[in-house]
Amino acid sequence: MKKIVLTLITIFAINAVASAQVIKVSPISLAFGVINAGYEHQLGEKSSLYGSASFYSRSSVSGFGLGLQYRKYLSSSKDFPAGFFVAPEVQYGSFKQKDFGDFSYSAFSIGGQIGYQWLLGDSFTIEASIGPSYWIAGSKGTGTVTYDGVIPSIGFNLGYFFGGK
Repeated sequence: MKKIVLTLITIFAINAVASAQVIKVSPISLAFGVINAGYEHQLGEKSSLYGSASFYSRSSVSGFGLGLQYRKYLSSSKDFPAGFFVAPEVQYGSFKQKDFGDFSYSAFSIGGQIGYQWLLGDSFTIEASIGPSYWIAGSKGTGTVTYDGVIPSIGFNLGYFFGGK
């Protein structure tokens, strides 16, 4: 069993080093008390998996969020990670609020993004995206928060590209 696990870890590590990857941050979200970072891993010639994590701390609200996208790049004249993409996505968030009584709430969304990513030089990326997300949120505690509906999702990321070309 140890040999199988070691072999799988080795294969994963070799694949991670050989594949193109982008580490990203969202500088605009910092103005709103959100630290948002992501990691994009190339799966195929024109596809990738993008995971993100967010940490919120603003006024009386704190929490975290996780997101996952499958990206399909549609620009035939561009190589990963540059070009136009479409991406179905899922997100989850958990929050605590303290201004009107202590309560916590969680939210789940499913949606999609369209966007464009530019490769600057050999290593840096800029990305902009937009799309709808259908959110369902509910709370526990003394306050009550519920939401069920569509919210626009906008993204702007700066990244560092490595492992490709």
